[in-house]
Amino acid sequence: MNFDKLLEYQSLDAELMKLDAEVKRSDEAKRYAQAVARRNEASEKYTKLTQDANDLLGAFSVIRKKLDGLKEELDGFDGILDDVQDSQEAEHYLKLVNAISVQLAAVEKEAAQIASKIDKVTSEASKVWEQGVQAQREVKTVKVDYERKVATLQPEADKLKAKLSEIAKEVPPQFLKTYAAIKAAKKLPAFVAYPNGNNYGYCSRCSVELASDTKAKLKNPGDYAECPDCRRILFIPEK
Repeated sequence: MNFDKLLEYQSLDAELMKLDAEVKRSDEAKRYAQAVARRNEASEKYTKLTQDANDLLGAFSVIRKKLDGLKEELDGFDGILDDVQDSQEAEHYLKLVNAISVQLAAVEKEAAQIASKIDKVTSEASKVWEQGVQAQREVKTVKVDYERKVATLQPEADKLKAKLSEIAKEVPPQFLKTYAAIKAAKKLPAFVAYPNGNNYGYCSRCSVELASDTKAKLKNPGDYAECPDCRRILFIPEK
């Protein structure tokens, strides 16, 4: 197997990755990423605050029903003492009214606390919304600079991609799949020259000692085998 084309593919892809890394390291990319992060953070906060407000409104609705029920009970005692002649019966009604009044005061206090929380959450949500709007404006502004930076390197990147596509037509697909898998595992280079010598026996990249069956596959120029440890393809150069 002649690995010249695969090595060329590997080399060109390394150049393409350098271009991508150059863009990611640029000040434009960093400012854009920071602006997007601030916008997303504001959006997440606003979503949470909105949910908190909805939960509080639901709780307030329940409290409101309790208040209405207690007030209705109290209204039911209006004028009832006017017709009561017995002191014990009057005391009984007074105790009931007092108990309801205590409950009413407690529920009113709870309602006031919830209303205060709703006001606080609403106010905070308003501030976060404004922060999000400002962050979105910033995203639009810095995105222009970022896209301009990308555009300066795009022609070179397109040339490299075109060359990679042409080479891909000339190499066995299984090697490209292997290359993609090793690249995804961040173990480049994927194809590594193996010294043609009887006393070697180690992976040229990870330095693990190769098993005898692997070494047996690496005898002559063009031979290749997969390192059992790092999964790179070891090969003996044709020349």
